[in-house]
Amino acid sequence: MAQTSVVSASAKRPSITKQDFFALPTQTIDIAGGAGDVGHSRVAYRVLGEGPDLVFIHGWPLDMATYRELAPLLASSFRCHLFDLPGAGATETSSRSALRLGAHVATARAVIDTLGLARYAIVAHDSGGLIARFVAASDARVTALVLGNTELSHHHSPMLQLMKAVANTPVLGPLLLSATMGTRFLRRSPLGFAGCFQNLDHIDGEFYDLFVAPMLADKRRAGQQFELLRTLDPALVDQLPDIHARIRCPTKLIWGSADPFFPLARARAMLPEFKAGATLDVIEGGKLYIHEEQPATFASYARPFLSDALLPRTAAAE
Repeated sequence: MAQTSVVSASAKRPSITKQDFFALPTQTIDIAGGAGDVGHSRVAYRVLGEGPDLVFIHGWPLDMATYRELAPLLASSFRCHLFDLPGAGATETSSRSALRLGAHVATARAVIDTLGLARYAIVAHDSGGLIARFVAASDARVTALVLGNTELSHHHSPMLQLMKAVANTPVLGPLLLSATMGTRFLRRSPLGFAGCFQNLDHIDGEFYDLFVAPMLADKRRAGQQFELLRTLDPALVDQLPDIHARIRCPTKLIWGSADPFFPLARARAMLPEFKAGATLDVIEGGKLYIHEEQPATFASYARPFLSDALLPRTAAAE
C-alpha cells in the first residue's frame, strides 16, 4: 500500500534571526530598459535560508526590511528571496526608472527571471500583494500565493484616494506629507500610520528608523516614494477579478480584521474570484501591516500552506 508523506516544515536546521537578516550582504541585480519600459535600476537583493524558493514582495512606502522578522521565521524551510522595488530601500534608480505600480510588476518579473527560479511561491502585502497577483496570473511557475492585507476587487480605498489627492496638490501636498511623516502626533494619526498598526508604539523605534527617517533625510527618496502614490492607477484594481480568475495556484489570505484601508468583509467576498482556490485566516485586531506587528502569527498561518505547495512529497510502498 502506498503512503504519501510531507517533509516537515519544522525540519531541524539552524535557526535564523533578524540579526542574521541585517548581516546578509546586499547583492544587486541590473534591470535594463526594455520589456515593460521600466527604465534602468540596480535592484538591491538578499537571500537567506534553504529549501524551495520563496519570493517576498514589499508594499508602500516600505522596502524588503519590512520582512526582517517574517523571513527568518520561514527561512528554516524555504530559500527566501527579497528585493527592494525601484524607489525603495537600497535599489539604485536612473532618471528613466519607472516608479509606477504597473512598472513594478514588470520589475518583479524581471528580477524573478534573472534569478532563474523554476518553481516558486510568493509572500506579499499591501501594494506588493497587487504586484504579486499580476505576476502569478501570467507565470505558471508560481505554485502558491500568500497575501497579507492588500488591494481588493471593486474597492478604491477612500483613505488612499485622499492621500493621492494630497500628494498631487502642487507645493502644499509634498509639504503636508513630509510634515505628517516628521511629526510624531501626525505620524500616529489616520493620515500617517494609525491604520497600519494596532499598537501605535510600533510606529516609532525600529520602524521609524528603517522607513520614516530615511525619507525625512533624503528628499529624493521621499519624492520617489510619493511618486508611486501620485500615479496610483485605479484601473489596476478594476482588473483584479480577471487577474484572480487567471491565477493557477492556490492562494492564502492572512488578514488583520481592523484594517481601515482594505476591509475584512470585502476580502471574504473576494475569495470566490480565485478559480484555483483561496482561503482566509484572520488575525483579530490586526491592521494593514499585520506581518510587521505579528510576524510569528502570520508565519504560523503561512508555513503549513507553503509547505503543502512547495515541500516535496515522497511515496513509499508499505
